[in-house]
Amino acid sequence: AVRTEEPLVVVQQHAERRMATVLGEGLWRWRLADMRQNGSHAHFDGFVRKLVQYLALKQDRSRFRVEHAPGFEENEMVALRAEVYNAAYEPVNDADVDLVLTDDAGREYTYTFAQSGSAYRLDAGRLPAGHYRWEARTVLDGRPATAEGEFAVHALVAERYNTVADHGLLADLAARSGGTVVPVGGIDDLARTLLADERLAARSYGMERFSDLVSLRWPFFVLLALLTVEWAVRRRNGSY
Repeated sequence: AVRTEEPLVVVQQHAERRMATVLGEGLWRWRLADMRQNGSHAHFDGFVRKLVQYLALKQDRSRFRVEHAPGFEENEMVALRAEVYNAAYEPVNDADVDLVLTDDAGREYTYTFAQSGSAYRLDAGRLPAGHYRWEARTVLDGRPATAEGEFAVHALVAERYNTVADHGLLADLAARSGGTVVPVGGIDDLARTLLADERLAARSYGMERFSDLVSLRWPFFVLLALLTVEWAVRRRNGSY
């Protein structure tokens, strides 16, 4: 019954600690008054729930968040999700959220998030393989807010998606090339098939090559040495 201009509930934050003070007593009567004036407890219950949520939040305190998978495949749609919260950490989406995407070559692409329920969503489509950096921007309580991150788009390698041998395809390739398909455990059949194949007969090849004797150094020095020895022997025996 007392009218006052002073606040009845005060909240404050000091470093990582949040506190709330109720300047009054008989809080349960507020709930009864809500029922009498509005026909339900929705206003009082919502107020208490938001107050507790504000005080109990201990994880990510960022009021502007952008989430996405750490990586995407080349044939996969690149999707990002953004969330914006007010001072009571209630999700809001009344502001525009833009994103600038930069690839490895420094090219920039600008996107705008679309509202999706109480959050935002962006479908950037399929992107070429590479490393991408992004910066998201919005306005929060009249002030600009940004968030940054990066992700990778992996090149599509067909062998990753089909690691089971296609025996039908292998048999078709063997038939076209004149080969033979040998089932598991048919090593003996494989050996007989290879031995019976005339195309695999042993062959020998010969190649003739001629070279000048003058171009060979070691026969020259051998002949020179023999001639020198012969000359020395003849000289000693008086043949010259």
